[in-house]
Amino acid sequence: MRKISKVIIINTLLLMALSASASGAEVKKVIAATNGVTPRISFVDNNNNLTGFEVEVLKEVDRRLDDYDIEFITMDSSSFYAALDANKVDVVMGNMRRSEAREKKYLFATEPHNYYPYRLIVAQGNNSINSLEDLKGKKIELAPGAQQTVIVETWNAQNGNEIEIVYSTSGGATSVLDIKSGRVDATVLGEYYVKVYNETSDARIKTVGEEIRFTDGVASDSDAYYVFQKNDAGRAFRDRASAAIREIRADGTLSKISITWFDEDRTLKIDSHRLPPTE
Repeated sequence: MRKISKVIIINTLLLMALSASASGAEVKKVIAATNGVTPRISFVDNNNNLTGFEVEVLKEVDRRLDDYDIEFITMDSSSFYAALDANKVDVVMGNMRRSEAREKKYLFATEPHNYYPYRLIVAQGNNSINSLEDLKGKKIELAPGAQQTVIVETWNAQNGNEIEIVYSTSGGATSVLDIKSGRVDATVLGEYYVKVYNETSDARIKTVGEEIRFTDGVASDSDAYYVFQKNDAGRAFRDRASAAIREIRADGTLSKISITWFDEDRTLKIDSHRLPPTE
């Protein structure tokens, strides 16, 4: 029986090899980086499985691409672009937003997968702040180099630099605690964080005002994209992944994944006026 089993296994492997050879299919391994610590977006569950909205969308892309095999790794978000530059990863995710500077160095998917607006966040009892204008003479805590930080810095420079910007590399959770303690007056984060932090840490925060974004140019939408290396291999993978995302969105799978993680279909809000990626 062992000999028969071995023969069956060997024959099966040969058939698989011949089939792959006949079809000309070459499976390319690509590495996708995520931080693995963002609730609902990318995190490790109680069974030590990496999951969350962005992870599950890319896993669905993987299932639909026979010529690619996606391996997931975790790293600090601040290392994403350096890892792309060093060819250590092929795609990064983290509700990444487009900007002119980023598109000069990297490729963005031609199909966004999430609606992720930045919002001004203050304490629930604060009724005096409803806009960036209201923050003049007050403090806002932001992550250095983040897209929302650039937007606020640009607005501040154009309006007298009267907002005091406190920089923190510790992430949104620290900024939320600093709002609660009164150390700062506000921050800017993705709006979904309000529900998460209020539920998980009694943050007592709320969103106010309109979306925080540029009003024109590449960064004028509120969509989230996967980001790829800007080379031939990256372009080929970007195009295949983008086509899969369009398919996933068209057949309703993207909506189902969104409802699973956000209790609503946030993909319906993806901006219709968005500019196409530059490449």
